[in-house]
Amino acid sequence: MNEAVAVRLTPAHAKHIAASMRIALAGLFEGWADPLPDRKDVDRMRALVDSYADELAMLEWGEPQRDVELLCQRDRLEFLARELIEAGEDRIDNPIGRNTNDLPTARREGMDMISAAEAINVVLARDRSVATAS
Repeated sequence: MNEAVAVRLTPAHAKHIAASMRIALAGLFEGWADPLPDRKDVDRMRALVDSYADELAMLEWGEPQRDVELLCQRDRLEFLARELIEAGEDRIDNPIGRNTNDLPTARREGMDMISAAEAINVVLARDRSVATAS
């Protein structure tokens, strides 16, 4: 079941989720035109780009001035949460600028990524338990 789920996000969470969405979208195009796409392939990619664009607009492209609400398919939210946890842990364990003053910033960013994933996972768990109880 891949219903849409609404998640309320802080500006910091929206920033990291929008970045992850943009990375995921870019990854969809790697090797896309080999072999050349047919009409069905183009229609599928257009639908994906449109859905990502709508969701990025809800996140104000990662630059909101206030909390925002993201309405997104459950499977995409689950994917984003996994990606944010992995990226956040990597940022904490292997910070760029390890021997500079950027170390605290890198670790804080990693924690913010994990916090954004946790915000998604809390809503997904609550939404799943409500659906199960119905």
